[in-house]
Amino acid sequence: MKDLSVLVIDQGMIVDRIDYNIQNVATIVEDGLKQLQEKPEKGGMVMCATVLLIMCLVMLVLLILKEIIL
Repeated sequence: MKDLSVLVIDQGMIVDRIDYNIQNVATIVEDGLKQLQEKPEKGGMVMCATVLLIMCLVMLVLLILKEIIL
């Protein structure tokens, strides 16, 4: 009977650890969500537009070089 009580206690400790980890993960996810919401979206759009413009210029230069070489 002692073995069964030890197993029940061990199982209870495991369940407590799982509950503790779930609470920690929930807190971490909430903090991450707050950080994402605080991040300004304008900076990302400017970076995307800049990269797109640079890619277009590179393609234009390549097309011009292709016409000159051929």
